[in-house]
Amino acid sequence: MSFCRLAKALAALDRPAVLVKTPRGVDLIVDGRPLFGIADAEALAVAERAVKEGGRASAGGVEAEVVQPKPLIVVVGFGEVAKALVKLAKAMGYLVAAAGVGGADIELEPGEIDEELLSKAPVVIATEGGSPHDLPLFVKALRAGSPYVALMASRQRAAYFIAQALKAGVPLDDIRARASTPAGIDIGAKTPGEVALSILAEAVARLRGGTLKLMREVKDPYPLLREPPPNEPSCSWAP
Repeated sequence: MSFCRLAKALAALDRPAVLVKTPRGVDLIVDGRPLFGIADAEALAVAERAVKEGGRASAGGVEAEVVQPKPLIVVVGFGEVAKALVKLAKAMGYLVAAAGVGGADIELEPGEIDEELLSKAPVVIATEGGSPHDLPLFVKALRAGSPYVALMASRQRAAYFIAQALKAGVPLDDIRARASTPAGIDIGAKTPGEVALSILAEAVARLRGGTLKLMREVKDPYPLLREPPPNEPSCSWAP
């Protein structure tokens, strides 16, 4: 069972499941049944314990953890920005599949990333100094229909990648609609964490239909001053 296949299965979840690691390999238990046919009766028993005991259980070399449905993001690259992208995306509640950088929920090799996986998730290519894998993956993600393809690049490198995608037959309208290079929004980012924030903020806006405007512009409170609320309204984090 490949980790790419596992990433696709996790991305498709619409209800809780149990991720089981056994000496024979990794399996995903959905509705009490092993998705990949790896988990035996002993592993299924540990998975059942994990559900009953608050999310985790282990016994006899088997580890089980309850996993919830999460949106998937694919990060490819190495360096401090890639590390920050993985860390921040996980903190935001995303399922992170990554190649070239550790700390992700699912760690992949660049060659494992197929078009089916790319079609399900936003992709961020953040390789400091560049990599031979970057251009083929950029084109493959656009062809696969990824909703957001971000490439960390200089203006010149971005133009080169766009030109190569055009040569490969990707329509310009598709590139404009789904590719973002240089990636991110202009927040004056300097540190790796700030660069990661600028990229993921754009990714969320693309996926959720955000406007990228200031919230005080989207929900301008000043017109309400003509008739201010009689009492202090309750506060909610929801936009």
